[in-house]
Amino acid sequence: MTDPAPLIENHVRQSLIRDKALDLAGKYAHVFKLLPTDAEKPTEPGTWGTYLYDEQFRFWIDSSHPEAIQFFKNILDEERSIVMSTELTVKEENSMKGLFKANFKAIESVLPKHVPPERAIRVSLAAVKANPILFRQCNPLSLMNAIIEACILGLEVNTPLGLATIVPFGKEAVLIIEYKGKIQLSYNSGLIRNFSAHPVFDGDDFTYHYGLHPDLQHVPCNKKDPGQLKFAYAVANFKDGGFDFEVVDERIAMSAKDRSAAKNKKDAPWNTQDEPTMWVKTAIHRLWPRLPKSPVMQRAADLDARTEAGQGQQLTNILDADFTEISDPKELKTGKGGNGKDQKKAKTAEPENPPETTEKKTTWAGLSPETAKHLITTKGVVGDKMFAHAVATVSAKMGLKGANETIIDCDSVAKAINEECGSLMDKSMA
Repeated sequence: MTDPAPLIENHVRQSLIRDKALDLAGKYAHVFKLLPTDAEKPTEPGTWGTYLYDEQFRFWIDSSHPEAIQFFKNILDEERSIVMSTELTVKEENSMKGLFKANFKAIESVLPKHVPPERAIRVSLAAVKANPILFRQCNPLSLMNAIIEACILGLEVNTPLGLATIVPFGKEAVLIIEYKGKIQLSYNSGLIRNFSAHPVFDGDDFTYHYGLHPDLQHVPCNKKDPGQLKFAYAVANFKDGGFDFEVVDERIAMSAKDRSAAKNKKDAPWNTQDEPTMWVKTAIHRLWPRLPKSPVMQRAADLDARTEAGQGQQLTNILDADFTEISDPKELKTGKGGNGKDQKKAKTAEPENPPETTEKKTTWAGLSPETAKHLITTKGVVGDKMFAHAVATVSAKMGLKGANETIIDCDSVAKAINEECGSLMDKSMA
């Protein structure tokens, strides 16, 4: 018993058929039938096809009958109308809100401390409402994972800020980190002192060289017509000294253009007066993988690399992560100082299956809400195993390991854990 696959390609069409099945089965019982899933094919003559209505019933249609032909035509017309619609229906919007409500804790747990969860959800919902195809075409789990991934990175999606974009790729929702988002992540890491990028025209005074003593000099001309676009470059100055830069010439820029899906469209940025910006974006994208990275930046770089290589973003495990192992900052009761002496002990939560690298119990006491939130974010970035390994390493180094308990009782210890996570992340990518 095989369903005619071309007739149901996505959940939009399936939903339309399900909504009409009961009414049609009542009006045209000789053409449309709702039968138990284990029932045999209808005995009446006809060309019968079947669709799964729910877990208990199947919807049978005699596709040779005029009413069935009209039914299919109506379904396709309605589907086309919905897909082309620029707004979510009330039912779709309520369903989307339900997804956010069901995953509120997961979103709240991974957000940076300066981003209220209500704002993140509001922005994400607005992004889906502005591009309904995300909800209609993408797997809901894939969409929620892409949104939560953006929350982990601290980037608002599909906003005028241009930090990150969620786009449909088949049935998968793919998170694209835009060049402005990469610049923001660089500044947020605290590792970059300054980030700049500019186009270079024929009339500019521009020189650069790589090697043991790299250098770049650029003096823009003041003419109304600066001449033909020749180069673009991006420069990053590191907080602890040093710098790196990337120069893009016409060959590199055209190679990037050739990989663009919109390269042949007349109104695409590559083919308009925005072309210099596209060269600059290319320079930023090429420079960014070489910059020193925080764990959050490394996570973003991994996503970027998989997207560039045409691989899946592998976001399906985010919603399955344990977001409750570290106490919620709202439950932490702080006193006068940050050393734990004048503070009440925070509520603790033990992992059900502690990793072998940790002791039987871990107590989080004396942490400020901000530090606890930072730990939650770090844990979401590096994963449970790497985070547990970092806790065990720091505990051993600082003499915090007891017979059956590891006590993290001040912000300085939490900072050491964050730094160890960053070190482990760097080693894993070496």
